[in-house]
Amino acid sequence: MLFIRRAKEPAKGLLAPPGGFVDGGERAEEAVCREVREEVGLEITPPQFLGSFPNSYPYLGITYPVLDFFFTADAVNPGAAQALDDVESFSWRDPLREIAPEDLAFPSMRAALQFLRERLTS
Repeated sequence: MLFIRRAKEPAKGLLAPPGGFVDGGERAEEAVCREVREEVGLEITPPQFLGSFPNSYPYLGITYPVLDFFFTADAVNPGAAQALDDVESFSWRDPLREIAPEDLAFPSMRAALQFLRERLTS
């Protein structure tokens, strides 16, 4: 699984899957494809919905309640990945063995990782 290391606050230096905000008029599936392209330069197969998890996002001194959507997809050409927009670095890791929940940027990501682990091991 591809993880980025966040280059900016909030949660600078912590791990996250590539992602971001949905633009007005954009479908969530379109947003994930765009965000992956913007952050790591990859094209992905059509994303499959994994789940949604509540979160809070601090921005300019205000904490906003948000609902984070998580998807799975395959990279068309994984070797083409590069650290781009707001990304310090990236790494491919086994989500079952190589990610400690406390290394993830937000609680919603920890919940999504737990959900994915349960799905992969059942």
